[in-house]
Amino acid sequence: MDLHTLLICTALVSFIMMLTMAALFIVSRNEKYLLDWLVCGVLFFVSNLVGIVATQVSLSWIFHPSFANACYLGAHAALFSGVSRCLYGRSTWLLVAIVFVGIYLLNLLPPMVESVELRIVALYPVVAALDISATMALWKHRKEEVGRGYYLLIGILFIFAAQLLIRGYFLLAGVENYPWLDKGLLLDVGSLAVIAFVFLLTISFSVVVTWRKELALREYSFTDHLTGWYNRKALEKVASNEIKRCSRNNFRLAFIVFDIDFFKSVNDRFGHIQGDKALKHVTKIAKQQLRGYDHNFRLGGEEFAVLVSHLKPQDVELLAQRIRKKVARTPLYIEGEAVHLTISAGVAISKNQETSWEDVLKRADDALYRSKHDGRNLVTSYGDLAEA
Repeated sequence: MDLHTLLICTALVSFIMMLTMAALFIVSRNEKYLLDWLVCGVLFFVSNLVGIVATQVSLSWIFHPSFANACYLGAHAALFSGVSRCLYGRSTWLLVAIVFVGIYLLNLLPPMVESVELRIVALYPVVAALDISATMALWKHRKEEVGRGYYLLIGILFIFAAQLLIRGYFLLAGVENYPWLDKGLLLDVGSLAVIAFVFLLTISFSVVVTWRKELALREYSFTDHLTGWYNRKALEKVASNEIKRCSRNNFRLAFIVFDIDFFKSVNDRFGHIQGDKALKHVTKIAKQQLRGYDHNFRLGGEEFAVLVSHLKPQDVELLAQRIRKKVARTPLYIEGEAVHLTISAGVAISKNQETSWEDVLKRADDALYRSKHDGRNLVTSYGDLAEA
């Protein structure tokens, strides 16, 4: 296959990437990393467009190979920038600019214009470094639930970087030392690899977006939209996983169940809108007392549950007391009036090798009702804590 045809094919798949990223961003504007990958597609397209023109007419070395190579390397830098924004919420546009300008200026040097081997030495390691860096960043997140959407992209980046370095080695070593190799074949394989790379990138980018959307929808269905806490539907999934993990590792799982005392009177006096503010007020205070990996749920109405592990029994009760005291000390202001809210709470901890989280929750619920029966604004621990 001649170079002109290969460049046209690469330009077409680059154009498809560009259109796909633009379309995905239009319907998913919160996925900002798509802008980086859109730029990646644009730069791949422009690079090949310049190459196509150069096969038909004589272009100044300012445009080819200098500008074409700068666009190609810039595309890989934009790919890395998109990965960075996807994983960490920040782009690396400065890196893209440095790579683009640096490669452009480097390619203006006469030795670079005259020597293909010198361009291989200068450019291939940069491409490989960018792609391997993106691969490593994605690999670190592979065990997260969102990481399942990264596997295809990880594989594509790794394979492309590997073939690039292997081809670069043989091209520099000299194919005459390897009778079974042909330089033209190596160059054609490189062009075909770029076509496959850009095409598969488009698919893998789409997989990333689709999987992240799927997880977001799943999270949305598991979340109470008023408080931001998990809902009862999520409780079964999270608690089932936690009780299994605790049983395997010989840890204890504990529930703190609480509700707002005399919440109905708040609704009756101030209305349901202010009642909703009271719910958000209490859950915000409670959340501030928890560790980042504790789980919190709205069970219904004004009743809530906190699931914790890796704590000593007495520390679970201290945590519940801390939440109770903080709520009592932090008034909610409604129309300029300070409204003092209190909570009643019940605490229960799992027994050794216990496999039913429902039983632990039931005991915590029983302890809660004891708190309410004994006068409210109390924390009651089920007997398990005393026995532990």
